[in-house]
Amino acid sequence: MASSDTNIAFPERAFAAASAAVLSAILTNPLDVAKTRLQAQAAGVPYHHSQQYHQIGKHLSSPDLKKYNGTLDVFFKVVREEGFARLWRGTNASLALAVPTAFKEVRTGRKLPGISITLLGVLSPLRSKNKVLNWKEYRVLWTGVGAQLARDVPFSAICWSTLEPIRRRLLRLVVDEESNAVTILGSNFSAGFVAGTLAAAVTCPLDVAKTRRQIEKDPEKALNTTTRQTIVKVWRSEGLKGLFTGLGPRVARAGPSVGIVVSFYEVVKYVLHQRQEDL
Repeated sequence: MASSDTNIAFPERAFAAASAAVLSAILTNPLDVAKTRLQAQAAGVPYHHSQQYHQIGKHLSSPDLKKYNGTLDVFFKVVREEGFARLWRGTNASLALAVPTAFKEVRTGRKLPGISITLLGVLSPLRSKNKVLNWKEYRVLWTGVGAQLARDVPFSAICWSTLEPIRRRLLRLVVDEESNAVTILGSNFSAGFVAGTLAAAVTCPLDVAKTRRQIEKDPEKALNTTTRQTIVKVWRSEGLKGLFTGLGPRVARAGPSVGIVVSFYEVVKYVLHQRQEDL
């Protein structure tokens, strides 16, 4: 099997990569929703039910129903209270005003109303005070970018340094002249799953720090607080458990996500390459 990028034209590689990214985003988005809500809840961000939900009845407004007790509990309550489609719409309205979602929309190629809501939620209070935005006010839009880089750089380093050795070893075991797309899919997915799971677990504290900084309501505090200070604060107030809040859905999302991207990308390349050889 030849799966080298040099044998595939750029448009075909771009199509393979884009298809893999879109598929991964669609399939794993509910886990990202669960992770974000659990981390925000641990930070003390209140979850506001919709107006319709308030009118259902008193028996549905107990404190227990407003608290998420795990990934499956998030899924159950989101579907019951907001509808199944909400799992693919991102976080709820109150979190959308605090957690920037533009990066995710660019990555997945989708434009949701949440982008404009997020930007307006940040800029409107600033405009009401001063029509001329200064550099500090623009910086609010990039709150947590340092924490995001501190998370994503180690994640990528761990993920890819782990993925390649595992993938090469698996491919040597299963790939031969009779290999097909299924064997390529399985090998790449397995390697990606292991690498993504490990990287996500190790970098979970940095992901918690990113979320905490982005949902900080005080702009000045958000701008002046570093990632290290955020991690230390969480450690002192909540201990190790606080630093790994949302670990379950984060790992459950990252493993399949990396596996889907790597395997689907390689399978599409393999199919396109086979078609070229048959011509």
